[in-house]
Amino acid sequence: MGLYLAIEALKQEFGIKSSFSSAFCGSNSNQLSNCESVITSKKAKIFSNFGLSDLGIVFFTGHLFSFFLMSISNLTTDFVNLSFIILIPAIPITLFSIYYQWFIEKKWCPICLMIIVVLYLELGIYSFFSNYLFRELHLFSILIFLFGFISSLLIWVTIKPYIKTYFGLKSSQLESIRFKRNYKLFKLALKDSKKIEYQSVKSVLNVGNPDAPLKITIVTNPFCGYCTEAHKTLDDLMRSYPNQILLNIRFNFNHEHANDDSKFLHYRLVQLYFEKGAKAFMEALGLWFKNKDINQWFSQYGKGEINAETERILTIQIKQNQDNTLTFTPAIIIGDHLYPSMYNRSELPNFISELIDDDDFWVID
Repeated sequence: MGLYLAIEALKQEFGIKSSFSSAFCGSNSNQLSNCESVITSKKAKIFSNFGLSDLGIVFFTGHLFSFFLMSISNLTTDFVNLSFIILIPAIPITLFSIYYQWFIEKKWCPICLMIIVVLYLELGIYSFFSNYLFRELHLFSILIFLFGFISSLLIWVTIKPYIKTYFGLKSSQLESIRFKRNYKLFKLALKDSKKIEYQSVKSVLNVGNPDAPLKITIVTNPFCGYCTEAHKTLDDLMRSYPNQILLNIRFNFNHEHANDDSKFLHYRLVQLYFEKGAKAFMEALGLWFKNKDINQWFSQYGKGEINAETERILTIQIKQNQDNTLTFTPAIIIGDHLYPSMYNRSELPNFISELIDDDDFWVID
């Protein structure tokens, strides 16, 4: 029980919320009980980085470790005796803790008070074994008992900085996520990014609702490694919002510098769109990004037919890409604005519901 409460006290120091602390500890600075305020106060530190919460962890862990060592050594009688002796100095520490909470911090820490109760209960339980108390102690017993506590202290002093760093980084990461998921900040970044008129990149390869005011353009290349993630993100969005978004798809394909496999793949994708529709086109593109196995893909969909109309469509796309300096893939354009580079493309779903309702990014044909 003591070890559990000591861990709960440490959670308060590291800023970790739990159902236990929420039930017993206040979070408002005006409340009479506030575990975090008491535990994290610098006034309660025994040394610069060692406070009462650390003392609790070391004490209860060391106590359990010593009990284990002395039990397997058949020295439980000496353990009871030594435990009672070591609890005597704990009394002034508990009194100091109560004084500190009452007069200095002027707030109560229920977890700290429960730890104090556990210590006094332990003293009371050992007093029932009074026949064993103050007997002659063996040096071996004292050494094992002290070894349990010293080992606990050394281990804790060693690992605590790493634990603190981990939770510090985790907290910073959560703050960063909350910061980056703020739509107002995302909107500012998007409006500040390069403007590319939708009409200058409008493609014949469209997926979704043609009347949707929110139009998202992607410039992609099946052989681009980063395009796989971008395609999955946009494919998931189209499945979730088929009537609220129009996805405008463009290939960055130059037939003059492409090998045969690339030509057959691009031509077949375009032809699939006109032969079987947008859904079959997206499924074929999705299968390619999933496996990137050219032979398997050709065996399922066949090779594209080299013809003038398909070549014309792809040539127009590469020319428009170059005119807008869209030479990298994947490039995502929201309405008339290039997706901001400070945001990962996988973060787009976090803002999509707001973008759908924000007429600042609507494009009405």
